Amino acid sequence: MRYAIVSDIHSNSQAWEAVLLDIRSQDVDEIICLGDVVGYGPEPARVMQSAYTHVHHFVLGNHDAVLAGRLDPANFNDEARKIITWTAAQLDAKAHRFFEELPLVIQAHDFRCAHAELGVPGQWRYIIDAEEATDSWGACNDPLMFVGHTHIPAVFVVGNSGTPHKLVAQDFALEQGKRYIVNVGSAGQPRDGDMRSSYSVFDTTTQSVYFRRVPFDIDAYRAALEYNALPAGPSYFLSVADNKPLRSVRETLDFRPPESAREDTSVVSIEQMARSVRRWKTLSCAIAAAAAVIALVTAVTFWLTRDPTTIIHASKQSWPTLARPTVQKELLHTPEPVGAITTERPLHFWHVELTHLDAQTVRAVKPDDPDTPSAAIFEMHSETASRMAILSPRITAESGTRFTAKAQFLKTELQDGFVAVALIRELKDGTRELLATSELGPHAPDDRWLPRSATMDEPLRADAVLRYAIRGQFKGDIAVRKWSCFRRE
Repeated sequence: MRYAIVSDIHSNSQAWEAVLLDIRSQDVDEIICLGDVVGYGPEPARVMQSAYTHVHHFVLGNHDAVLAGRLDPANFNDEARKIITWTAAQLDAKAHRFFEELPLVIQAHDFRCAHAELGVPGQWRYIIDAEEATDSWGACNDPLMFVGHTHIPAVFVVGNSGTPHKLVAQDFALEQGKRYIVNVGSAGQPRDGDMRSSYSVFDTTTQSVYFRRVPFDIDAYRAALEYNALPAGPSYFLSVADNKPLRSVRETLDFRPPESAREDTSVVSIEQMARSVRRWKTLSCAIAAAAAVIALVTAVTFWLTRDPTTIIHASKQSWPTLARPTVQKELLHTPEPVGAITTERPLHFWHVELTHLDAQTVRAVKPDDPDTPSAAIFEMHSETASRMAILSPRITAESGTRFTAKAQFLKTELQDGFVAVALIRELKDGTRELLATSELGPHAPDDRWLPRSATMDEPLRADAVLRYAIRGQFKGDIAVRKWSCFRRE
């Protein structure tokens, strides 16, 4: 049996989706989450839906507990409490009830799992130094325990001498006569100076533990924070990315463990937990299926149903194909600043689609900003909330590849709609399939350039023809710059 053990996702969908993709490559049988699915990050509902679709077993984290009314918010600092209040408003009653039912400790075979520590799990005390692991070892006889909470991957070990030691995170095989506490780190909020997500894999057959580090799209995470007007301060890894002076581990902690625990500390077997989660997943899958149908209908409606007055502006030149792209290689042809794009003045290689010719325009203009690398900025204007799109030349993509699309948007005016960066697959019958998208809505700030990034969840299963797209359905004016598309793997 191989378990992937994750912790502290903290509403970071970019990190969680990257971790999920990596887990699929590790021949894992089941996934265990050590808590704190939510908190800090900007996409709690999206992360919860995905986590409860894919994770097999959960324990309760302190951020989860406060949403369920099982922990006093006063144990968090002011900044953390504000995010907790915001997060609570993003989740429905079913999500809150799910947290109400989660155990503090689960046991599987010869190992145990808790969010913070095993001594008094309902206090959620931190294990940072080796001496702080003593109570956990005294609470049970299991040779192996998994925790999170500090967001710092590490291994704590004690042998026959009884003296505990702390080791840096490293792969290891269990040894007779030794006991281990493994901190798997954080999937969504790493705090050890490494910007990558962290999780562990435990192989019960070989009795070995492996640490995994996974990069994720930090720019997209920043954009999601900005869109939801959430502070970046609690995200320690953003300070690492910006090369800012780093605080000590204890200075980053925004939670004060309560003086006593009022929680039930009974240990739940992994089989019992599976039955409980299965009931929730039945509902979750139904919700996800309904959401998928809605998303599919929306995508099909947007891309396949067009008004009879739709005007397609495109170059008469043949479309170029870019075969066998290499990692990080820019795949988009750079358009020239031609002004207003019309059938008489097309944008070479690129493709522009409008619903109402008399109410919509797309311009490719020279940027005023000398730091803008593109030879042109797209200016999109619409007097009615109707569909419009700008599509790149076709990109020939091979099976097993995955792509990211990026752009920056400046919202002069945006009413009753959205604009988005997207990746689209063109099928042989001429229809299109939406693979990834990241939207900018009317409530986003309108005084600065806002980045958006869309990454395919899974690699292509067969060779395909892709299009990078700027698409929208809005009333107002939008500027687009720094568009890019590159292969991730």
